[in-house]
Amino acid sequence: MCVGCILVHGQIMVRGQVVFMPVNGMRQQSRRERMMKLRRREMAKNSLERYTHYYERWATNQSILILDSE
Repeated sequence: MCVGCILVHGQIMVRGQVVFMPVNGMRQQSRRERMMKLRRREMAKNSLERYTHYYERWATNQSILILDSE
């Protein structure tokens, strides 16, 4: 196997077998990186839930105001 194949296709040899790695991530993520990614995902989820909660309150208040004005 040539070095060019390793670099282009993301192949590595493990115990005599060819293993394909994702081209965009030649190395494994560290535990810290995985935890940071999980934390960012959790924070985004919480932000979306908070936004949805307040939007639903606003939408309900707007519909009540429209009904009151009629």
